[in-house]
Amino acid sequence: MKNLQLLAPIAALICAAIVCGAVLLWAPVCSGTLELANGNMVPMRCTYTAKIALMLAVILAAMAVAALVTKRPMTVALALLSLAIVLLTFDTPLSIG
Repeated sequence: MKNLQLLAPIAALICAAIVCGAVLLWAPVCSGTLELANGNMVPMRCTYTAKIALMLAVILAAMAVAALVTKRPMTVALALLSLAIVLLTFDTPLSIG
């Protein structure tokens, strides 16, 4: 049973590492900008998606490390953070897309 309790935090650490690697290494964010009607230039949505995904991945990794160190099951928190990272990528009114 103890091995099963370690499975969720280890899987969360792996997922957080994959998200960080994707954002920073093998799928970097575009550097494009959009011109507004008043002439100002603003970054595209993918820039904000990458920043939030990186922030959620760091929080997910910290929660996973805390779960491993304290040996307390934090499965619900880890699952909710993982779900937030996945839902972040969809194009809905609640996400950045």
